[in-house]
Amino acid sequence: MDPSSSEADIQVARDLVRAGQLLNVEILDHVIIGSAFTSLRSLGYFS
Repeated sequence: MDPSSSEADIQVARDLVRAGQLLNVEILDHVIIGSAFTSLRSLGYFS
């Protein structure tokens, strides 16, 4: 299974960050797991 991030993954991560800001909850990362894993934080989608 390919762990590459899709546009849907990126949009969900952005939505979660916005929701977290409203609730005062910090979202640390969005990790996609397949035969390997991809961290959206490591790709620069989280500051």
